[in-house]
Amino acid sequence: MVKKIIKAFEKIPIIGGLINCSYEDFSSAAKEITSTLIIATSPIWLGAFFILCRNEETRGYFTILIDSLSHGELMIYCMALLAPVFYITSNDKYLRGVFPNKLSSIISAVVILLISSAVYALQRTGYMYNQRRIFTFSVSLFLISLLILFVNKVYNNSKITTYIDLYQREEKDFSLEFNKHRKEK
Repeated sequence: MVKKIIKAFEKIPIIGGLINCSYEDFSSAAKEITSTLIIATSPIWLGAFFILCRNEETRGYFTILIDSLSHGELMIYCMALLAPVFYITSNDKYLRGVFPNKLSSIISAVVILLISSAVYALQRTGYMYNQRRIFTFSVSLFLISLLILFVNKVYNNSKITTYIDLYQREEKDFSLEFNKHRKEK
């Protein structure tokens, strides 16, 4: 019964393979993404802090932060967050097994990239001007992009092969080829 549930969960697009990942895979991905977000978003949160420090500023920090993000800037971050997904899913030189849900990850990333690009371009050219709607939409896409990147980082961490694993695989492949060649003679 448990095996059936696990097999059914594994078929869920994007997140299905997480059931086979370890705590260390999740922890490492969380640390990597947290440090990336802190550094990458520093112009936004630090800029809001500097604006707050001005003497004539009457707005609160979060109001300034939301105002800073209400022009679709998070759309650019969505695109930047999803760019590594293509590399992670396509680079399997040193990976064990098959990358889980590769196609659904790539399709999701492409769809979000296209939507983010289009919405940002429409907003910047003046065709979309409802800042509240743009802010809500950009935050939603940003969180989805973050989830997709996190899941792919977890998968990547679970599939990284150590040099010892790589050496053992090459040795096994050599042995199989050698034995196959000997049987042919």
